[in-house]
Amino acid sequence: MNEYSRLKECLREIARTDDQPTVCQGIVQAVSGNQCDVQVGSLVIPGVRLRASMAADDSEMLVTPKVGSAVIFGTLSGDFSQLVVLQVDHGPATAVVDADC
Repeated sequence: MNEYSRLKECLREIARTDDQPTVCQGIVQAVSGNQCDVQVGSLVIPGVRLRASMAADDSEMLVTPKVGSAVIFGTLSGDFSQLVVLQVDHGPATAVVDADC
């Protein structure tokens, strides 16, 4: 069972729902580019997005969480392979890039 299947099973057990919005809290273990690894209990979930979309864009706002800080992350569609950070407790950096400026 891969990490996403295990996470989905654990969260379904908690929420008792299918294909519903699901959010939870975890601790950031690593940050790389516009993704991070988040630990929930003994499970580390890799590749949690820091942006709502992975589409290429000339402008963005990226809040990068501090390793060791708490984040709220989840899925609005029930697709646990598309997890995204919704709230950052502490962040060392915020980058705003606007192609129109």
